[in-house]
Amino acid sequence: ATSLMPHMPLMGMHAFVAWVRPSTIRLCGARFGWATPAAFGAAVAAPERRLVLVTGEGSHRLTAQEISQFGRRGLKPIVFVLNNSGYLIERLLCKNPDSAYNDLASWHYSELPRALGCDGWFNARVVTCGEFDQALKTVEVNTGAYIEVVTDKYAASPLSMKLRESIPTLYQS
Repeated sequence: ATSLMPHMPLMGMHAFVAWVRPSTIRLCGARFGWATPAAFGAAVAAPERRLVLVTGEGSHRLTAQEISQFGRRGLKPIVFVLNNSGYLIERLLCKNPDSAYNDLASWHYSELPRALGCDGWFNARVVTCGEFDQALKTVEVNTGAYIEVVTDKYAASPLSMKLRESIPTLYQS
């Protein structure tokens, strides 16, 4: 088993910047679809370090095929795909957060690495904290890991919730 060590680079969308530690790569101003290929680039630049990618499923969908590049290059990232069934940041910034255009059709994310040629990777879909803990204990150092973390539709970081609080000023006439 492995744990998320302080020396592991951590990549993610700007909404997750609060998770970043001093020894990690920081992202600012990221856009939908940017985190996965950016993580690949960082992993290629430092293949001796194990990279951790945290991305939302809405963003990940735009460039999910890049996961195959990790496998092709023999890289072993730990990928967390946060699945809230839609575009969370868009939900938080809309006048009507329940608008259907912010919802996504269901994908079987935990099956993507195998479909994309990343044979031997650890794949999991977790819904509870216990399942998440078990998945982390199961991740091996010598293989890639891809963990779909199913969250509540509106589960958000404190920073994202602050953005939501600014809605009245965003839509003033």
